[in-house]
Amino acid sequence: MNPSAIRELSKSSREIQQIKRGGSPDAFILAWIAWEGMKLRILAVAQKKKGIKIKDTYANHKEMKLWNEATFEKQWEKVFGKNPSNMSGKVGKIFREIKTYKKYRDKLVHGKEFGNPTNVEKATLSILHVLENQEWLKELEFKSKNTKYSIYDLFYRNRK
Repeated sequence: MNPSAIRELSKSSREIQQIKRGGSPDAFILAWIAWEGMKLRILAVAQKKKGIKIKDTYANHKEMKLWNEATFEKQWEKVFGKNPSNMSGKVGKIFREIKTYKKYRDKLVHGKEFGNPTNVEKATLSILHVLENQEWLKELEFKSKNTKYSIYDLFYRNRK
């Protein structure tokens, strides 16, 4: 997902959340989609620095079935050296926290009762905070060809 689409989903989620308040399923699912897009974008940007074209990385992501959490985590570990939930600092904390919200996504997508509106609102606002305040990306680094890269720096041009 390209950065402008991620920003647009986040913006729409924020607008719906402000209008509806109280744990809107619409706001939550838009925030969740933006989060999923951002996770894949992070991998794509890192893989690009390793010599793979963005277009090809997304084709590979589809082929690898990165929608599956376990598959995604294995690929993340190949790029960043650790499972995202096992990373230290803000990055690991964010992944662990957002992983706890997956139950709301699963219930909504599979047509079950969505969950406590107060908890869903908290989850939505938490995801939006991560998407809109990207300082945590400064802790996300990787090496390629003996050069160390920061995802935050690579994302900089996309935050304008």
